Amino acid sequence: MTEPSLTPVRVEKALGLLPEIEALEPLRALLVSISRPDERTLWSSSGPYLTLGKRGVQPEELRHRMPPVFHAITEHLQGLYGAYVEALECQQRADGTGAVAALLRAGRSEERVARLNQARAWYDVALRLSQGLQDRRPEVESLRSLGELFTGLGQYAEAARHFQRALAIAEAEFDQAGAVAACEGLGHTALALGQGVGAKAWYARGLRLAQAAGDQRQIGRLERFLGERARRHGEATSAGEHLRRARECLEAVDAPEEMAALLNTQGQLEAQLGRHAEALRAYREALAWVQRVSRDAGLEVTIRLSLAELHLEAGPAGADLYGDGEVARPAAGRNGVRLLRAGDRAEPHARALPRGRRAGVPRIRAVPRAARSARRGARLPRARAGDLRRGGGRVGP
Repeated sequence: MTEPSLTPVRVEKALGLLPEIEALEPLRALLVSISRPDERTLWSSSGPYLTLGKRGVQPEELRHRMPPVFHAITEHLQGLYGAYVEALECQQRADGTGAVAALLRAGRSEERVARLNQARAWYDVALRLSQGLQDRRPEVESLRSLGELFTGLGQYAEAARHFQRALAIAEAEFDQAGAVAACEGLGHTALALGQGVGAKAWYARGLRLAQAAGDQRQIGRLERFLGERARRHGEATSAGEHLRRARECLEAVDAPEEMAALLNTQGQLEAQLGRHAEALRAYREALAWVQRVSRDAGLEVTIRLSLAELHLEAGPAGADLYGDGEVARPAAGRNGVRLLRAGDRAEPHARALPRGRRAGVPRIRAVPRAARSARRGARLPRARAGDLRRGGGRVGP
């Protein structure tokens, strides 16, 4: 006689058994990623499976999926150990620049999997080492890495301080690439603080430096950031012009990540103007570009969340846009993040909608920290309407 199948354990109960230990974050992300709703009640207005906590998970499936997680963790640690040994070898050869580069690579590896405290520790070591070098470009790079980390954490005053130091050193050393990157970081910081005029000035300053150097990739990036700033401030014509120029620059270089991010911004602009079909085309093209860069799960998550927002914005009348009704398919990455159905993942964005337009949008009580961190991987300005952190001094050139 066949043994009856056991009822899945609800996610809220499963998470209640898992201690808040950083080493278990990959397991937490895996558990959430394999959870499933009851399809019979998924779109019900009062069904028990509308929140993440009410989804179900099968322990046997979790056990079956664990070996690849172990492999990913081991591979990550091997990368860190390898970076340290490389830094040691560089130190032995009196190659301080190479040692700093290895340490920064380890920090970025930690940052990609949302181990931000560990990433900062690597960056701090890199900065200390770089400050004793005659060549100051590694110091600029270390300061910039810390600035980006603090921006992602919402610590904008610290971020601005590091970017300002990086800019001062880069300009004194005629490091044009470092100066451009510092201006970009200061623009992001100003934009996150709601200082649109300051952000525009910093991006424009970086753009002038990039144009003087003839760096098409950097020119394209800064045109995109100027377009994003204009879009957020309702300057649709200006935004469209900046994005057009950005595309012209990026098409001339091999930069799939940049092209994907640009098309995501283009889709947001089209959606803002109510052109949902055009927005959908831009997002689909963005996904085609980002999937050529298999390791950047963060950028793919960002694009798929934009698709979810489009789904909410279009409402029932836009159902024909999506064909099978799903705007977010699994976006795999080493951090274990999976995007679930659009409705499940769209709720954080639905909060920004008027209450009357939230009807029928499934709620989700918690989003894994890994997903929030993955969005940082796109290296876009973090602030969105409703998420801007107010406060701190003005950040301006």
